[in-house]
Amino acid sequence: SNRGALRRLLTTAYPRRMNRSAMIAIILVLTGACATGCGGIAWEAIDVSTLKGAKEYPGDHGLVLEDLCDATFGVDTSGRPFHERTIQRRLRLLTERARQSNHLYAIHYDGQLDTLTDVAARIVKPDGTSLEVDDWVDHPASASNGLHTTARVRVANLQAASPGDVVELRWRHRSYDTFL
Repeated sequence: SNRGALRRLLTTAYPRRMNRSAMIAIILVLTGACATGCGGIAWEAIDVSTLKGAKEYPGDHGLVLEDLCDATFGVDTSGRPFHERTIQRRLRLLTERARQSNHLYAIHYDGQLDTLTDVAARIVKPDGTSLEVDDWVDHPASASNGLHTTARVRVANLQAASPGDVVELRWRHRSYDTFL
């Protein structure tokens, strides 16, 4: 498919370093594509030995191999407009420092205006085995100023990841923004 060809092109020709100060998101707007890439859909097979690693990027701690976002706009059954993004990220941990800094992965959202669904993560080991991450915690984001806030965070515990592993995350983020 065109989406698969574009994904292969972007992930082989444009792996990004996680330690860059400014991360540039690759945004793909695919009409009707929100039905792909999220919970209930099987993960793609990954051959970790074919991915770029520490030899190609000496001195780096990790790589962002894939950062995709399928966006759709619509109206729900009650007539409220929404913006929905299906996000998929694939990271390659190269060093112990990358593992330590990525052992918890947080997804921030507004508990009053947003919903998170189909949240999933897995760790793919160099030998090809994969481990589904079931340890997600959802809680209010702490407000440093002490004011009431609707900000929330869902956090994945990725302690089982090791240097050389690939971490994949995907989720669906629906926003009922008042500006739509």
